Amino acid sequence: MISHTRPIIWKFIESLKKEESLNKMIIEQIIAGLMQVCKNVNNNPICEVLKGIAHNFNFYK
Repeated sequence: MISHTRPIIWKFIESLKKEESLNKMIIEQIIAGLMQVCKNVNNNPICEVLKGIAHNFNFYK
């Protein structure tokens, strides 16, 4: 195993991994929300579909 002679670097790398994991989760949630909106496209006027998409993006800011 690699020696931890520079523990600050390893802590930094771990924090980057956690941030990446969080970002992947947020992206998956956005995609899931958009898929739900897309399922309703045929049943709603385009204005309502666009509002749904905008809501998904604003929710995760």
